[in-house]
Amino acid sequence: MIRISCWRKVDPTEPLEFSSSKEDDYHVVTMIKKETRAGLLIDERSVWKGGRSGQLLITGPRRGGWRKIITPPYEHLRVYLPQQLIAECFEEVMEREPPKLISLCSATTTTDIRTLQLLVSIFHANVNNVGNFPFLIESLGLNLGTRLVTCLWGESLPNSNIRHSASENICIQRTLEYINDNLCTSITLTELSKVYGASRCRFTERFKQYTGYTPHAYILHRKILRAKEMLMLPKYPIIEVALGLGFNSQPHFTSVFRRVAGVTPARWRQENK
Repeated sequence: MIRISCWRKVDPTEPLEFSSSKEDDYHVVTMIKKETRAGLLIDERSVWKGGRSGQLLITGPRRGGWRKIITPPYEHLRVYLPQQLIAECFEEVMEREPPKLISLCSATTTTDIRTLQLLVSIFHANVNNVGNFPFLIESLGLNLGTRLVTCLWGESLPNSNIRHSASENICIQRTLEYINDNLCTSITLTELSKVYGASRCRFTERFKQYTGYTPHAYILHRKILRAKEMLMLPKYPIIEVALGLGFNSQPHFTSVFRRVAGVTPARWRQENK
């Protein structure tokens, strides 16, 4: 599971030290939000010094003794990508079986704009609970993992100009029907990739090529279309429409509806009596 955290301390103090020799298999992407002085040592060897606002630090699975020194004030946004996700992205990008343990790096920085955009999107979704939150985080995490494998291993992504075979068209149609039949539930990316019959990375890529939407955006689009059908019928209160389509509250539904349709559900209902 993808984890998200924010390390923040606003008051200036003496440098703080965090150390651990416990192993883990996560790749962590850290965005330095506020400028500070920080450093990372692995087995007492300095591997990173920085703290510039906007800087991105990528660290691989933790092995040996790690020690991080940070001088407050600081604010670090961190996304933890599990080994299973990185392995899935590795297999998709490299087109070969992943090794048992993948370590893309010990510690490195990047100025890659796409990585930064994906990281910001993940935190935006986390803070604002956008749309189908678990689905969106899962999808963005896969995109981030794919980007890291691509950038750190120097390989190009699979060719996006692939023609759709008849069998792929059938798989897509089956997936679209599944989405349409399950709009009232919380659909996951794993679920859809199984219906399609491919890895989550490949499914996401093919789905967008075919529909022009990411799976998450398409599901929201279909939910709003279904909501409009229900809003045409006076017997459905707006709260019932919202909960019936899997939104966790009426304000959440109203926010998504306004973003997609340009007006609130109440206004849309009034204009389409």
